[in-house]
Parts: sequence; C-alpha cells; structure tokens
Amino acid sequence: MPVTAPTAPLTTATASPAGHAYNDPTRQNWAFGHRAIPKLIGEVQSSDEALQLQALHSLTCRLHEPVDVQEALVAGADREFCSFQVVRVLTCVLDIGAVPAISLSLSHAKPLVRARAVEIVVLLTEHEQGRAAVLGHSHVETLIKLIADPEEAVRGLALQALWNVSQRTEQVQQIYTTLPHIIDHLLRAVTAEKSRSYQLLARVLETLHHFLQHGGAPVVAHTLKLGALTTLTKLLKSHVGGQAVRAAAAEDLAAICIHVTTLPDVAKQAHDAGLVPVLVETMDDPFGAVRAAAVQAAMALSIHVVSKQQLVAEGVAEKLVRMVGEDQDEELLMNALTAIASISEDYTARYAFQDVIGLIEQLKAHPNRAVAKAAASAVQVVQWRP
Repeated sequence: MPVTAPTAPLTTATASPAGHAYNDPTRQNWAFGHRAIPKLIGEVQSSDEALQLQALHSLTCRLHEPVDVQEALVAGADREFCSFQVVRVLTCVLDIGAVPAISLSLSHAKPLVRARAVEIVVLLTEHEQGRAAVLGHSHVETLIKLIADPEEAVRGLALQALWNVSQRTEQVQQIYTTLPHIIDHLLRAVTAEKSRSYQLLARVLETLHHFLQHGGAPVVAHTLKLGALTTLTKLLKSHVGGQAVRAAAAEDLAAICIHVTTLPDVAKQAHDAGLVPVLVETMDDPFGAVRAAAVQAAMALSIHVVSKQQLVAEGVAEKLVRMVGEDQDEELLMNALTAIASISEDYTARYAFQDVIGLIEQLKAHPNRAVAKAAASAVQVVQWRP
C-alpha cells in the first residue's frame, strides 16, 4: 500500500511576533550564517518570554525559507545548489544543539511558544538528519502528549511531526519499542478529533496507519485490545469527515485485516463490529480513493475462509464486477482485480465473475503492468475448474 499523501500543511493561526530586528527583511541575511544561529539557540532558552518567542520565530523563518536561498532562486540559481543551502542551515542548527534547546519551549505555558517550538520540530523532521536527531532525543514523548493539547494549532503540528518521524519500519519500531502507549494516544485522538477537526482526524488516521503498516503484528494486536477495529468500522460507517477521513479509516482497516490469518481476534472483531457489510457498502462511495481502500480491506479480509463467505453473501461480487466494467482509476482496478482473484476461490463468486471474464481478458493488455498482471491472475482463478 502506498504511503498516504500528506494532508494540507497545518499552520498556526496567531500572527508572527513583530517589532524585532529578526523580522526586518533588510537585516535577515545575517541570520543565515553560523554566527547568528548560536545566538538564537541561546535566546530560545532565555527566561525572557518575549525574547524566547522572537528567537523561536526567527529560527522558524530560517528553516522555512532562508533569505539567501530565496534570493538565489529569484536570480535563477540552480535549484540543487539552493537545496544544499537549506541543508546547510539545517546542519548548522542541529550541530549547535537546537533539538535539546527547545525542550522547555515544547512544554511552555503559552500556546504560541509551544506552537513555534513544535513547528521547528516539524521543519527539522522533514529531513533525515533532523528525524534522526529528534528520535534520539526525548521529544517524541512530548509530541505524544501534545496531540491532546487544548490548542488546535499545537495538536496539528505535533501530529505532523509524528507523521514525519514514522515513515519507515525502523523508525516505527524504535518509537513503539520505547513508547508503546503512542497507540493508546492516537486512538484517543481519533475519538476526540471526530468532534473537533476533520483535518486533524485525517492526520491522526494517517499517522496510525504508519504504525499499523510498519509495526506489524505487535502493533495490530495492541490496537485490537483497545477496540480499534470497532472504532474504525463505526467511523467508516458514519460517513463523517469527507474523502480524506473515510479513505484513511479504510486504509487503517486494511492494515489490520492483513493479519486475519495470524491474529484470530481480527476475524472475530470484524464479525462483531459488522465490518463486512460496511466495506461492501463503502464500495459505492463517490470517491475513487475511498472505494479503492475499501476494496483493499475486503481483499485482505477475504484471505480468511469464513470472512470470504460473508463478503460473497453481502454481494461483494456484484460490486467488483461493476468496478471492472466502469472504473478507470488504475489503483482501484488493480485492487478490484486482486480481490476478484482472492474471492473467486469461493465457487459461487467464481460463477458471478463469468459475466466479466471478457473485460478482465482485455485488461491483460493494460499499459500499467501491475493492472495487467492482476488481470492475468484473476482470469486464471476465475476460469479454474476442479
């Protein structure tokens, strides 16, 4: 499953600090160099709240778009060189100790200070060096707490930072090994954000997906103990939150259902939560991304014999037949064809797919090799006779 694309960047709603030399565009170039950054790092740790906020703001500006880089781009400089300049700023900030320096700011009583500090963590974790530095410090524990912050801007930035540091298997395993309660916090955030922010709800689900996908059976078993399958099924059935939320919820369910043969509780909880009819109903969703994710979840669940029979009884064959005949989305077609191959092991479904065998044969010549391969496998299974 491809990594879900990030939702729109989350920004603080509060105005930037004003009236300081750091914010004077005629004096910003000096802050690009190595001499200024140590001064800013020192001021971040100042007991003077105003000075601390100004320093955080200036560091944020330097990491967002260093002035020298912007001027070079305007002048037509090579973009690769400009990327090097951004990394130069990042390296300087990390070498001088920005990661430990912002610890107190992350837990500051003032929400604007917390937001600026978390924004710096977000910007750092957009680069491999920064992700390694943040994972090597205690900031992940603080970020976990901040996803329940009363300020929406702080919660959003904390979720973005956690999304950034959990994109690879080794990162997820490092976090989960030391901080397994992150799963508890993410599932609580699913419930909380349903009544607060659909944008943040989508990001919570996307972050949870990283842990389900890369954490394997231990993380999935943990979520099952917390009733995640029931929570996600209810969320998908409720139709709240728009396309991003429904697609992310279905992708999370698919990541859980993949373990249906190794974790017995998956099939049991899926049955108790009424997941199968919800997935079949979701295959009629107006958005292709939601339909594709629902098919993927059904395909994963169909590995289990009893679950496969439930899917067939709920009419999944008819839904897949219509998708193959009408949908042009390549991801959806590939998922539908793979699901057909899996579900056709049930003889009643195999007969239902006879009506579209001609269409499936045509898809063997599809320009997308993955779709063509899925079509060939589907034809082979559908035409099999004992």
